Amino acid sequence: MKHIHSHIGLLILAVLTLGISVVVYISMQNAVASSIAHALTARNLVRTEQVNSSQEQSILQIYQETATDRARLLQNFVPSDTVVTFIEAIENLGAETGSQVTLTGITADPLEGALVGTTGNVSGHVTASGSWSAVMSVLTLAEVLPYKVTTDNIAMNVSVVPDGKGQKRIWNMSFDIHVLSIVEASSSATQN
Repeated sequence: MKHIHSHIGLLILAVLTLGISVVVYISMQNAVASSIAHALTARNLVRTEQVNSSQEQSILQIYQETATDRARLLQNFVPSDTVVTFIEAIENLGAETGSQVTLTGITADPLEGALVGTTGNVSGHVTASGSWSAVMSVLTLAEVLPYKVTTDNIAMNVSVVPDGKGQKRIWNMSFDIHVLSIVEASSSATQN
């Protein structure tokens, strides 16, 4: 009988050792799995940050390369605080060309108090009368104003009027003019 009792103790010790080994193995497996998951998450975060950094560098490079183009783009718009100056420039085309110029039907989108970068339209109907070269100069000068000007609905006719030496041809032209206006940072600062 003595012999059986000595084996029971060893058997219990073996079962306890096995149980402890299983618990340690499972906890080590969970720790390794958790460590791998954290390492993979960290690696993915690093890769994401590298991609973001690369994209940021690419965007910054494009931004720097397009600086002059963006500056020229703003020159195509009439600043919202100089729309009146633009209208006066069109009216002064008559004095520059020796013709009679009238600007009617002026419409301008109200941009007062709008956010920087907000755009609007400025339109008007231009009529010019005078010699052929004078009225053509009006059209040419209107199209080459320092903004992106669009002209349409161009109509021309000629009338013959008597003068002291015979007859004189008077050319009459009309066209619609359109340009975009924009609220710039400097103009919104003066409005506030």
